Amino acid sequence: MSDSCGKSDEELTEEFIRLQLELRDKLVVCDTEDWALDMNKLELIGGLDISYDKSDSSRGCVTCVVLNAKNDFEIVYKNNTFIEPINRYIAGFLAFHWKEVSKQMGDRSEWQCQRHFRTKVYYVMSNGDMDRLNRWSVNHSRQLVYFLHRSSYENELQIDWDFLKDKFSDVCTFRTMCRNWYNLKAKVHDYNLKTYPEIVDSLYKRYVGPNDDVEELEEFCKS
Repeated sequence: MSDSCGKSDEELTEEFIRLQLELRDKLVVCDTEDWALDMNKLELIGGLDISYDKSDSSRGCVTCVVLNAKNDFEIVYKNNTFIEPINRYIAGFLAFHWKEVSKQMGDRSEWQCQRHFRTKVYYVMSNGDMDRLNRWSVNHSRQLVYFLHRSSYENELQIDWDFLKDKFSDVCTFRTMCRNWYNLKAKVHDYNLKTYPEIVDSLYKRYVGPNDDVEELEEFCKS
């Protein structure tokens, strides 16, 4: 089977793999500007994605949503737009051109679409085995909190997530680790009104006690 450009499934698959690797190399995972967003003041989170009709892969639906991060991720805006992708769907790949998608969306730039695509690829590459069990325990929470408290970061953007991802690679996926961190923060009363250091201090008092093995925790913090 071939698409409108005459490419077979095998040729498209090879092309998509190459594009994914290129996008991964172009992904920006650190701050590039002098200013930095205070994550504690973050209120709205936006997302853009595309889905295909299971019965007709020539039809797609682009969805844009905006969530309220301070109100249990309540949906405050949602927009669905049906499109006709220029490439058919192949399982496991985002088989479309964001330039064409951005045109059909009307009010979404190609850069916005591409950035979302790169983020999706980054998550897939980072998470690895998505079926891995979440073996997170209270002790892992203690290790994470101790590391964050010991590091004295001023905000979440300074956290060495690559280091933590490696440390917990046998415990859970990177995405699950981030979700576990969010669940820890949510245990702090009015956490959305507190600064990052205040949240970490509160969690430290809760999870790290005077009888804990400090040497073991220090060993965890070593690279």
